[in-house]
Amino acid sequence: MADLVQPHGYPLEEHFSSLVYIGYSQGTMIGLAALASQPQLAASISLAVLIAPVAFTTAMTSPAFVLSSRLGFDRFALSQGWGEWGSFQQANSDAMMPICRRFPWFCLGYLTTFCGSNPRGNVEEEMVPLVFGHLPAGTSVKVMSQWAQSMRRGNTQHLHRFDYGSECSNVNSTGPGSAGSGVLRCNLEVYGQPEPPVYDPAAITTPLALFTGGRDTISKLADVELLKGVLQPGVLQLHQHQPDYGHLDFELGADAPELVYPELLQLVTKFGAQSQAATAS
Repeated sequence: MADLVQPHGYPLEEHFSSLVYIGYSQGTMIGLAALASQPQLAASISLAVLIAPVAFTTAMTSPAFVLSSRLGFDRFALSQGWGEWGSFQQANSDAMMPICRRFPWFCLGYLTTFCGSNPRGNVEEEMVPLVFGHLPAGTSVKVMSQWAQSMRRGNTQHLHRFDYGSECSNVNSTGPGSAGSGVLRCNLEVYGQPEPPVYDPAAITTPLALFTGGRDTISKLADVELLKGVLQPGVLQLHQHQPDYGHLDFELGADAPELVYPELLQLVTKFGAQSQAATAS
C-alpha cells in the first residue's frame, strides 16, 4: 500500500487539491485497501478507476494462481526463504524477443493462458515481442503468497492483510513471513492478534468506476459482483463490461482506445472538474 500512499503526497502538496486514482489488476486491490483504511488519503481522491479489478478471488480460474494456492507452492517458497518470484533476466528477454517476432501467436498464447484470451485476437502482433522484452518483471514471493492465501480463504466480505500464521515459535531458520530473514513471525507478533486484520470495502466512500472483461480469468465477473454487493449505495459510478476482453485487453487491446478509454477519460474529466469547482467554492 505504500506504493500508493507515499507518492500521492507530492502532487497534492504542490499542484492539486485532489487526484483521480487509476489502478489496474493488483493496483485495484491496493487502491481498495487504501481507500478502506486511510480516510485522509480517501478524502484526497475524487474518483478511483479500477481496471480489471480484483478484490475477491472465489471464482478465479487463472492456472498459475489456482495451482499455486492448491499445491501450496507459495508456502514452500516462503519456507525456503525465497524472496523474489520471476526475476527479470536480460538473457531470457534477448532469447524470447526474436521467437516472439517470428511466432507472435505462440507467445501471446502463453500469456493469455494465465489471464484469459479474447476470441477476436485484439492484440497487435508487433506489440508481442515488445511485451516479452520486459518479462518476467518479477514480484515478491510474499505478494504471490497473499494471492494464494486469498484464494484458500475464500472470503466474500473483506480483504485480508498477509497471514503470517499462528505458529510463534522462535527458531533460527527461515519461515513464513520472513522472506529469508531467518526469523519465524506470526500474526500475534506482527498484528497483536491471532488473525490478520481486514480491509472492509463497505467503508469506502470514494466514487468508483469498474472496467471488466468477460474472458478475464483473474478478475472474474462473479467476484466483481461480490465487490459491488458490499459497496455502499452511490459509491459505484460506472461499471463498463466488455464481454470479449481478457485481462490484457485493457492495456494491449487494439480496440481499447475506442471501446474503453473514451468513457474512462470522460469520467476522469467529469470528476476532475467537479473537484476543481468544489475547491473554488
